Amino acid sequence: HALLTTLECQLLIVRSGARPMHEPRRIVVAVAGGDDVPRAVRAAIGAGGPGAKVLVLHVEQAIIGMQGFAYYEPQDEVAQTIHQAAEMLESAGISPTTRIAQPGPVGEVVADAAAEWDADVIVLGSSRMGDVASIVFGSVTHDLLRRTGRPVLVAEKGRA
Repeated sequence: HALLTTLECQLLIVRSGARPMHEPRRIVVAVAGGDDVPRAVRAAIGAGGPGAKVLVLHVEQAIIGMQGFAYYEPQDEVAQTIHQAAEMLESAGISPTTRIAQPGPVGEVVADAAAEWDADVIVLGSSRMGDVASIVFGSVTHDLLRRTGRPVLVAEKGRA
């Protein structure tokens, strides 16, 4: 956790027992939206290069609170997130596949999609929350690392 919150560069996490690393040909890039999109897409482009097959994945947000409060991510925001990522990849000469996943635990949904896609690497942006925020809100990166043995590339946090 300390590395994620301190470093401003990309961070590749490869767990022991993972498949041998080679130039990634199949990449899942999970995008949440906002500043996360350009960072994650740039990292995916750098990781795969020309000829890579890229799945852009967005997990819809749904928050159901106490006393019946519910928040569902607006569909126009979902569409904009996917469109922005796809457009950036296409500008780099990569024709992506896109998928919008139903709401669920993001780490689990991303890990399952990566397994189904047979991804060589998972790329994601990260808010890189501090310790307290991570405890309160949870960390997608930490959850994903617990759920997959695939390498995970966390995009830089500095610039959008």
